[in-house]
Amino acid sequence: MFPVQYRFDTFQKLPLLTQLMLIASIRRNPLYAGDLDYIEGLKCIHADCLSKAKTEDKQAYDRAIATWVSQ
Repeated sequence: MFPVQYRFDTFQKLPLLTQLMLIASIRRNPLYAGDLDYIEGLKCIHADCLSKAKTEDKQAYDRAIATWVSQ
């Protein structure tokens, strides 16, 4: 398994929606579900990426979230 910092560095390079789906998947995975520090680290990285996203990327992200919520 790769070191945590390597996984964090790789995670931040993923598209925003992919990050969100990966967080959801990891929370449901019995191997990682109990590792709250790891999950919180991913959530913090995601929040940071979201705050730095270009306007058009943020708008696409918001539209996708709104679509999923309304289904």
